[in-house]
Amino acid sequence: MAARRTSNQLYGAADAAARDGNDNIFVGGGADDNIYGTHMITENMDEAVRKSFARKVLGIVTVMFTLVAGIVFTVKYVGYSKVKGVPFAAAVAGDSDGAKNQELLHHISGMFMTELNTSEKNADGEFTQFPSSDYVEEVAASLATLVMVSAILAGVGFLIGLPTYCAVMCGCCGEAPRKFPCSYILCAVIAISFGLQLQLTCFFEATSVIFIALAITVGMVLILYLMSFCCLDFTGCGMWFFGLSIALLLVSMFSMLICVCLSGGGGKHVTVLALVLNGLCALLTCAYIIYAFQLIIGGKNRAHEFSTDDYAIASMFLFVEIYNLFLTILRFVGAMNR
Repeated sequence: MAARRTSNQLYGAADAAARDGNDNIFVGGGADDNIYGTHMITENMDEAVRKSFARKVLGIVTVMFTLVAGIVFTVKYVGYSKVKGVPFAAAVAGDSDGAKNQELLHHISGMFMTELNTSEKNADGEFTQFPSSDYVEEVAASLATLVMVSAILAGVGFLIGLPTYCAVMCGCCGEAPRKFPCSYILCAVIAISFGLQLQLTCFFEATSVIFIALAITVGMVLILYLMSFCCLDFTGCGMWFFGLSIALLLVSMFSMLICVCLSGGGGKHVTVLALVLNGLCALLTCAYIIYAFQLIIGGKNRAHEFSTDDYAIASMFLFVEIYNLFLTILRFVGAMNR
């Protein structure tokens, strides 16, 4: 891709941009120049317009994650209400499965940040009564129903979210992502569909793990945002990042095949390999987030930037990368918790 284009090359007659006397380009952009949702623009773009665009994108991304959080914690609350609604029943004296039932109940309690065993504790902090097998089975049955509903919702989210996101990023939606209200509708569809997928993953994790992963993600995103101002220009590396993503995907698939063929070791090979792949995925995702921030905030030293009409595309791109970072961190924290 060329380092600079003339305004006639960048914008067609039917898609003309507003310019000042110095031929600065403020809005617009032809669909033919859309590469991963980015546009070449002049380095003299008005600073106030660029800051307003960045604030708009970050605001949309915040609203999108608010929708995702609402979906995740709504499903969590429904699950909490269901399992908490089962009346506790203590095991009879001499029940050999009491300790095993308590261990299972403790795991379920952690998923919803509550304690399902309502019996008193002794001086050592241990419960004076174990749950009965019938009680644990009833809780497990309620949980199984919730898991089935959660899986269906996640499937619907996947079938809607992935094709929609790919269509927007590949330019198959035409000018819809740049026109009101289609731009906001597409952002809402992406947020809701990805939220439906995430709720299934979070359903099996302890609520405390979700909060820890969320806090780490927020901290890392803030650090990456600050780094995007002072690190090297990544905006010309879009194809390199895409190639690395494909390579990491192929390595992951090949590694899974190797793990299936390996025997013995108590799963150590799989654990170490998973940690390495998650680490590589986290590093690549962090680079992608810096890349997205630089495309959004722009500047005279950037090879490429988002056009001001691409606020929806920029929001979706940044949203998905932060979403992937959260998933990676959630896997790490969840593994440590177990």
